[in-house]
Amino acid sequence: MRVKRALISVSDKTGIGDFAKKLQEIGVEIISTGGTAKFLRKNNVNVVDVSTITNFPEMLNGRVKTLHPNIEGGILANRNKKRHMDELKKRNIKPIDMVVVNLYPFESVPSLENIDIGGVTLVRAGAKNYKNVAVIVTHKRYDEIIKELKKNNCKLSEKMKESLASEAFSYTARYDSVISNYFQRKTKDDFPETVNLSYKKCMDLRYGENPHQRAALYGDLNIKQLHGKQLSYNNILDVDAVINILKDFEKTTVAIVKHTNPTGVASSEKMLRAYRLAYQTDTISPFGGIVGLNRTADEKTANEMSKIFLECIVAPKFSKKALCILTKKKNLRLVEAKTSKKEKNRDMRSVAGCLLVQDSNAKNIRIR
Repeated sequence: MRVKRALISVSDKTGIGDFAKKLQEIGVEIISTGGTAKFLRKNNVNVVDVSTITNFPEMLNGRVKTLHPNIEGGILANRNKKRHMDELKKRNIKPIDMVVVNLYPFESVPSLENIDIGGVTLVRAGAKNYKNVAVIVTHKRYDEIIKELKKNNCKLSEKMKESLASEAFSYTARYDSVISNYFQRKTKDDFPETVNLSYKKCMDLRYGENPHQRAALYGDLNIKQLHGKQLSYNNILDVDAVINILKDFEKTTVAIVKHTNPTGVASSEKMLRAYRLAYQTDTISPFGGIVGLNRTADEKTANEMSKIFLECIVAPKFSKKALCILTKKKNLRLVEAKTSKKEKNRDMRSVAGCLLVQDSNAKNIRIR
């Protein structure tokens, strides 16, 4: 099945002008809505307005644009069912072969007007009918789509369309979970009947708990690796452990962790002394462990830490001189991370395929 008509309606317009031009060059008709149509015309792309297809203007300040049988029917019709195609012909509806949509940015700007309705419907319709329709929800796929269309006489393989559909359903699922979680927070429903978890992949990890296991990190741990080997599953667990320890301390503090267990924690006026005290608690276990600092890693402390084998050092910042010393060890992982203030949140653990949830232990303890 050749791609002859594409509906484009995007909030994030990254790369869309170039993509639409390339579609037009290979003979694809472009249908578009409101702001996207204006943007495409400015980029010299010929566009058919959705209102021309629906014979109905946009209404309610753009809340209703594409929710119309002439659009949804063109997307949902199964090209292999004669009854579907006869019905389209009877109602003078042309099939739509490609849907290019990304949604209002509710996650970054939560508001009622940023809850997308029509866009979600278009994406789900295209994904449901993926054998006949290609649905694209991210600019990251534009180049490979154009490449395959040019190579295959304006056709996409079923494998490609299936991959796009999977991505589309994941996209709308995350979108809805973000909105659901927003309202749960707004209504202070901390332990709702349904917990919706949706995380974007943050990074691939070197390996899992054991070298034969694959692993990845989802969500934003708010860390930045500056140097060293790729982080592993165990490294992330230890980084998390050391950050959680340091968040309990306001004074200059060093924590040393091995396999999520603290081997030494110490506070002092000077970072170097804090490190030495933490290290002297147990001088054997820190070998191959992780050191966490809640202040900038300075030159003197870096010199001292470089005397033993460490997997990773975590700090809010590293001075230039500290970096110069520590980066001489090519495998040593250097990670910048926020280590101040314990935020109230929820702790979650996987147990026997279930999710165990509790309030985080963020209560301040007063010593009298």
